Amino acid sequence: MIMRPSLAVWTASLLACAGFLCPPQARGEDTLAGTFAEKVAATPKRGFLYRVVPARLDESKPAQDDPPGACLYLYGTIHVGKASLFPLNPVVAQSLSASSRLALEADPTKQSEVARLVGELALYPESDSLTNHIPSDLLARLPAIGARYHLPMARMLRMRAWMLAQSLDVLELERAGLTSSEGVEVILAQYALQRHIPVVEIEGFEEQLHLLSGEPPLVQVDELRESIEEIQTGRAARDAQDLLEGWANSDERAVEAALSELSEEDGAYAHFMVDDMLYARNRTMADRAETYCREGGTTFFAVGSLHLFSHAGLVAELTRRGYRVENLQ
Repeated sequence: MIMRPSLAVWTASLLACAGFLCPPQARGEDTLAGTFAEKVAATPKRGFLYRVVPARLDESKPAQDDPPGACLYLYGTIHVGKASLFPLNPVVAQSLSASSRLALEADPTKQSEVARLVGELALYPESDSLTNHIPSDLLARLPAIGARYHLPMARMLRMRAWMLAQSLDVLELERAGLTSSEGVEVILAQYALQRHIPVVEIEGFEEQLHLLSGEPPLVQVDELRESIEEIQTGRAARDAQDLLEGWANSDERAVEAALSELSEEDGAYAHFMVDDMLYARNRTMADRAETYCREGGTTFFAVGSLHLFSHAGLVAELTRRGYRVENLQ
């Protein structure tokens, strides 16, 4: 059984919510800025923060000739959260404040773009329906799962299987008190905008949605089946809370355990998650991190925490490419 809600927390299920089911609500200025100075000093470390320094260009030169400072702060996020996790802790806030730009997987403020893309890529045209694309036994389970969230059958049948799976994940997380409007990316983006720090996109919603919409039919069916089963058994909420606690405590072992379990799973969706949603994107993210380093300045590079760890994660990949990666948390 795949840890689907865990993956919803750590990867791209924000897309299922943004602009379609539960658009983020604006946070009050006092939460982020007005009382920030008073609250931040008492905030414990949360998440995973690394300082990435370019390698020395000439090993024959003394250490003081190293390139000055970090070219990148690498930060592991969660895409949903709750108010008690904020404000940002001092080390994270200071690192972001010292950065030339904030790089996010996708800019969460671009809700109109997400709504347009969801309509184009995630919904069936009027002439088609999910009924024609999933087996009858899975179709028979939809009324019960829809009733759990007061989600009309007609609305579910308009969604492609991957979109419905993502949407169910998000709705279940909301039942557990976790929302995309409290996601780390939203907080980081608002913090940066208030301080006039430019926000740039590592991928963008269009690239992410094209990846999800490109799932083969067998993968989409497997994903939807896993989503429903884990919600109905209660594992969805349990796993999400466990990994949220791992992030809140900067517990690398919790993330490593999720990755290890996922890599041992069989099935079409598990292989898609490991090969396409994680490992392939990790390599592309490392390429883009290097591009920012070459452009100059310091980039606060924030991505889902699952992208940081394992032999194929960004920490290991950037180290292999010659960067010095230092844990700041």
